[in-house]
Amino acid sequence: MKCVCHCLSCLSNSNRLFDLLFAVEPPSDLKFKILNENTVEMSWVSPSATIEGFRIQVVSDAGKYLNLGAEISTTLLNNLTPDLDYTVSINSYYGSEESIPIYGQLTSIDHIRSDNGVSAIADLVFLVDGSWSVGRENFRHIRSFIGALAGAFDIGEDKTRVAVVQYSTDTRTEFPLTRYSRRGDLLQAISSLPYKGGNTMTGDAIDYLMKNIFTEAAGSRKGFPKVAMIITDGKSQDPVEEHAEKLRNIGVEIFVLGIKGADEDELREIASPPHGKHVYNVPNFDLIQDVQKKIITEVCSGVDEQLSILASGEEIRGSPRDLRVFEETVSTMKLTWQAAPGNVLQYRIAYKPAEGGERKEISVNGDTTQAMLKNLQPATEYELFVTARYSTGLGDPLLGTGTTLEGRKQFHLR
Repeated sequence: MKCVCHCLSCLSNSNRLFDLLFAVEPPSDLKFKILNENTVEMSWVSPSATIEGFRIQVVSDAGKYLNLGAEISTTLLNNLTPDLDYTVSINSYYGSEESIPIYGQLTSIDHIRSDNGVSAIADLVFLVDGSWSVGRENFRHIRSFIGALAGAFDIGEDKTRVAVVQYSTDTRTEFPLTRYSRRGDLLQAISSLPYKGGNTMTGDAIDYLMKNIFTEAAGSRKGFPKVAMIITDGKSQDPVEEHAEKLRNIGVEIFVLGIKGADEDELREIASPPHGKHVYNVPNFDLIQDVQKKIITEVCSGVDEQLSILASGEEIRGSPRDLRVFEETVSTMKLTWQAAPGNVLQYRIAYKPAEGGERKEISVNGDTTQAMLKNLQPATEYELFVTARYSTGLGDPLLGTGTTLEGRKQFHLR
């Protein structure tokens, strides 16, 4: 059996999630270890509350069921077929009451990435449209979706952290990444999220995420996958593209769920590429469940990919974009550009006369996307080079040209 463990997948019935949420505490930290091509060891952490036992379901084309005692925290899944994909779920029970199930996937591939697969650990942030067009009744569908996606991860201070931010005319943090370290507490907070009301200022809200949520001061961890799940039901009343690009450039993978009146082109401006994986649009709130499972699968897959990159030690390096020159004078010109991806330490701006001359260079901080060139020759075309510097080297330079204004002749009176 050649397989890997993906992150916990979706809770198949989000309404059931909240009905059963507090009846019985679920297990946590579901893990798989491949023993051979037909056998996988499955382990978990038992809940702190009293339970009678665990129910395990292994599903491919046919189902396999196990009932285990409360004292057990590991078991073997035997007689697996190497060519099949399996979905595994486990839940706690006490009498007739059951906990929410935890899901995992065993997926056939051509090679094994690691003995234990990839742990799904991330900083996951929901940006939720709470404008008047959503409506109080429809907001419950959004709560349900957030609960299903957040519940698909193993929650903890050193595991997945979750934050929820709601926006309309202004933006507010419902709870930060550092607030909840237990799944039950997190899901209870999600189920009681208040509805805000107001206009739809999505651009400002995305900017808010970068400045107030995806920062070390707010609990976002360096070297961990970062995911933003943006949920909106209408066209933004302010620009979104530049703010979304800046968020993507600091390493945040953006998924977007548009509902009802959402603008498809705007969703694409916001989301990470490829759009087939990151953009979802449904005509009504009660149809969110139709795309819920796919979204959770793709978010989990995205976290796996980010973890693989981080584990390999590779650093994202690239080039800034869209170099613009303006405010030219006889001796100065101002440059702006779109930020390069990844953790940019510094930008180097080199310039020299196009017809030959001394090459000069200045540097600005990595969080800056503009520079002023001074002491230039009048009426001269300059070749321009903007390069991002990373901890592991330089990205590709962005090339451009700019021309200073012609100087006025000076007349001296005698």
